Amino acid sequence: METFNLGYLNKLIAMFKLFLKIQIISTCLLFQYSSMAQNNTGFIEIALWPKGLPNSNGTEKETPNDQKGIFTPMIRVYLPSKELATGRAVVACPGGGYGALAYNHEGYDFAPFFNKQGIALIVLKYRTPKRWF
Repeated sequence: METFNLGYLNKLIAMFKLFLKIQIISTCLLFQYSSMAQNNTGFIEIALWPKGLPNSNGTEKETPNDQKGIFTPMIRVYLPSKELATGRAVVACPGGGYGALAYNHEGYDFAPFFNKQGIALIVLKYRTPKRWF
């Protein structure tokens, strides 16, 4: 008889809830911003936890610093031009070996590729546990 790992199930549920939140935000963004111009940077950034982080990963007291791997959880949305927009979107969840985040070459750098096809790119910038090395 196998034993059931409740901690693992709780983590899966938490990840699923985050995924659903991203999907809802993404859908709302596509409808809300489809006719609006992007800012001067060419993307829209939205904090995932604007009222504060829901839990601890050991870095919340430190100032966010991408070089140190301390990220503010957010999504960055790249919308295609209004003329090309198809209403489709791709959510990119960059990897990085659970100690870093490859959001540039596994996320942001793909925006032109998708936008030229009329597809919005939504890049998830998530937290990883505090690195001790």
